[in-house]
Amino acid sequence: MLRLVPLLALALASFGAWLMSAPDAFGQSQAREPRLALVIANGNYRGFDRLQATFGDGERIAAALSGTGFVDPGGGAVRTRRDLSAAEMEAEIAAFRAALAAAGPQAFGVLYFSGHGVALGNGGDVQMVPVDGSPVGLAAGGSLSRSAVTRNLMGSGARTVLVVLDMCRNTISLPVQPVTTGDAVTVGDTLVPGSKGLRRVIRSAERSHVEGG
Repeated sequence: MLRLVPLLALALASFGAWLMSAPDAFGQSQAREPRLALVIANGNYRGFDRLQATFGDGERIAAALSGTGFVDPGGGAVRTRRDLSAAEMEAEIAAFRAALAAAGPQAFGVLYFSGHGVALGNGGDVQMVPVDGSPVGLAAGGSLSRSAVTRNLMGSGARTVLVVLDMCRNTISLPVQPVTTGDAVTVGDTLVPGSKGLRRVIRSAERSHVEGG
């Protein structure tokens, strides 16, 4: 599996540097802007190659987030959730959405995932892989796909949601999932379809969302 290590290292370094660059500004806004983060790191896969670096990546991101005022949805410093099954990932994301909704419309949420990922057909969506995932199982549902997770968290009403997917995107033999209006987001008068990669999506003048893959 190609991990694109130099590019990944640069991306992680840049993300960490961004988080640590302006702690004073973050501190000034913390009282009015709840900051919640969920970090998931999967490495001990059953049906895919095991990954050695994901736990360390998750710990470093969690430390950087904690250092800039982000907290675990349950309280305390941000921590990683390791080696989650599909059901466990879905439960964690559902709880994260609920925490963002409870935090109010000024909330800033970060979801970081490190692990295996797949592209669902050439030019289609991408999906996080749980430790109990398999190509057959991945074909059965899309609750952990980029578009599904992004729509889910955006539905919390949080002001800002940052989704970082630190994963490979190998294409597996699945039917191509066409982009629908449910996958697209309106940016002003422009309709932006779902896609792989990093993009910034403006939902309104007051709300902005960034998603990565």
